[in-house]
Amino acid sequence: AGSGGARGVTAACMQALAKTVRLKFALLGTTRLREEHEDLRSCETEAQLKSAVLGLRSREGVDVSPKALDAQVKTILAVREIRHTLADLDALGAEAEYYPVDVTDPQAVEKTLSSIRERFGPVNVLVHAAGVLADKQLRDKEDEAFRRVFNTKVLGMENLLHATARDPLTHICCFSSVAARFGNPGQADYSMANGVLSAACRREALRRRGTCKVKAAVWGPWDGGMVNPALARHFQAQGIGLIQLEAGARAFVTELNDSSPEEAEVVVAAELDGWAGRPVGDPACGTWPVWVHHSRQPQIASHQINSRHVVPVVMAMDWCLRLAAARFGTLKAVAVRNLKVFKGLVLDAFETRGHWYSLSCEEIENGSAGLSLKFHLSDLQGRKQYAMQVDMADRYPEPAGYEAVSDQELASWTWQDPRGIQAVLFHGPEFKTVDKLLAFGPEACSGILNHDPSAGPYRPDGIIDQPILDGGLQLAMLGLFQKTGKLVLPLGIDEWIFYQPCDALDRVRCEVRMVPVFSGKAGNCIAYLNADGNLAARLNNVYFYPFNVN
Repeated sequence: AGSGGARGVTAACMQALAKTVRLKFALLGTTRLREEHEDLRSCETEAQLKSAVLGLRSREGVDVSPKALDAQVKTILAVREIRHTLADLDALGAEAEYYPVDVTDPQAVEKTLSSIRERFGPVNVLVHAAGVLADKQLRDKEDEAFRRVFNTKVLGMENLLHATARDPLTHICCFSSVAARFGNPGQADYSMANGVLSAACRREALRRRGTCKVKAAVWGPWDGGMVNPALARHFQAQGIGLIQLEAGARAFVTELNDSSPEEAEVVVAAELDGWAGRPVGDPACGTWPVWVHHSRQPQIASHQINSRHVVPVVMAMDWCLRLAAARFGTLKAVAVRNLKVFKGLVLDAFETRGHWYSLSCEEIENGSAGLSLKFHLSDLQGRKQYAMQVDMADRYPEPAGYEAVSDQELASWTWQDPRGIQAVLFHGPEFKTVDKLLAFGPEACSGILNHDPSAGPYRPDGIIDQPILDGGLQLAMLGLFQKTGKLVLPLGIDEWIFYQPCDALDRVRCEVRMVPVFSGKAGNCIAYLNADGNLAARLNNVYFYPFNVN
């Protein structure tokens, strides 16, 4: 019998178990199976379902709110997934039945277990994997939401144990979470519930020693289940990899069959990203190691100057933003200020042993409006390579005071150099994002930034969309070359302001106000406008220096 076992992560685990041993599965969940209306059966996507449901309700003369529509469509998709799980188990030769039940209701659980015994006989294996999320900061968390999260894990287990008290259980496995050990912003209830769940497993392991194998699987985040795209980005920002469904399911089967000495808890997690590490010393002023290697950051192969791999400015900035998000995940990175390049990160051992750097973070301000963090990136000899300040706040600022570049006041931008723009730029497919040159004039230029399709489907990798934001610097380099004939590289940025999440951008209009002075006393400004024409990000005072990239 398994709670939460008909969908997502747990369904994958049940299917992996069915491949190793012939079992009878009783899957418990809260979704009630309903027959699907014939008008919906041809709909495959969520958008198609929403349109079809709206059509049905309209013909019935029923108004549906967006929230109710979303709930109805999610229920339809959930029912489909449950039926798919049952069909997969059947194809594997397993007998499987689904039972809708609220595991926090003791009478309902007792009644359901009685039905299971009538269908399959006594229960031998109990897997408790049910769980819900209602993430909010503790001060904003409502009692009912807290109870729903906590009770699903804790009361659910107690009710299942009580209902199977007379069954000959040989294995008990509960799905806990690393949030119980390390915490997670907005998950005080979830962390507490899983901590109690793990403790209950230790209690049961002692009580049932010699008769029943009891284990709490303390999972890291999965690539699926309750980890939605926003949560996935949050974990990625912390350098925490996601457990793939197939690998996690295999780990579940391994732990369930483990015959080693009694270990009531086991932590199962994906590999940590290479950029991150555990802080050394005072967590408020820690130092993190950064390893740069082709196996970790393969996109650097598209960023070579004079045939030497070089870390882009946007990647060094993203490391700092990741660390800021890992430490203060409830706040947003709204600006990077005083970014200075003391020495570029040239990677002569990128494809062999790799390079180690040290990233330090110090909190320099903490007020009611947010906080500021000071970062230094150094080599292992302590020589500073980069410095910058990251400002964190609970919301993005409103764009104000920006004067857009008017194409009507400029000439159409036709590139004159017969060698093409790559005579100035050195960026390979993964960083080649200058899609179209629009307009050029004495003081400004504009263009369209988009991901190069030859680089394959783009997958955001970090807090910011590194190729698109780097494309703004590339456009400025092109404009300054057209104006002065000099090849340039960025040396520093006074401020880089974010007005929205910039982790995945598409077809951005970029506008550059050019100041062709390389003394460091005047800077260029770069604006990124999204598809709606609104500012997504803006750089004020970007300093370049002449450099021969050929």
